[in-house]
Amino acid sequence: MPWEPRGRAVRLVAGLWMVAAFLLGVVYRSNLKAMLIVQSITLPFDSIEELVEAGFPTAVVKDSSIHRDIMAADDEEILGRLRKQILVYGGKKVIEGIVNSLDGLHPCIGITTALQDIIQSDFSRLGRCRVYMMSNSFLGPLSLSFAFPKGSTLKHQVDPIIRGLRESGVLAKILSKSDFKATVCLKPISSSLISTNHRPLIFADLHGIITLYSVGKFSDAVFKYF
Repeated sequence: MPWEPRGRAVRLVAGLWMVAAFLLGVVYRSNLKAMLIVQSITLPFDSIEELVEAGFPTAVVKDSSIHRDIMAADDEEILGRLRKQILVYGGKKVIEGIVNSLDGLHPCIGITTALQDIIQSDFSRLGRCRVYMMSNSFLGPLSLSFAFPKGSTLKHQVDPIIRGLRESGVLAKILSKSDFKATVCLKPISSSLISTNHRPLIFADLHGIITLYSVGKFSDAVFKYF
């Protein structure tokens, strides 16, 4: 060996450094290898604009609020441009449309809570995620409300209760609890094992192993000097 540590203290420091270098080297090498060999997929669309450009037939429920918005939109608007590629399912055909979407025959558009319930049921049945949701929603927040007859005295009594539940986060908690089993299915694909968030390696990915190497070389020089 070009350098043999002398003395117990020097050998102890050198031994600890070699063990640390081995462990960190294995960890960094494994992580970097995983970044290079992770399976890559290309999403056909991840926004309403990309869906329109792709031209995929898209399922909607007949007479739903989304269906009415699409039909009432101007031709120049993004929803109006989507009109020519929608597949309308009504009545008993709605189940058929859901099954076709789960089987990958076509995408579908719906209210987030309804789609989450479908994903939850499919995940509970199969134990895996078969579908993904666009990371960019396009209809914005949707209000959940109770309907009362005009002039009802109950409205003024119920409004403060609903407002309090919403502002305290209780409503959001109740809605999220129904999908606890399918939480992994609701994550963006970039956060799962199959990632589309590929990027070139940067210094931050390597600074640990470089620092370890630099400390080792510096210690080697110091020990040789003394």
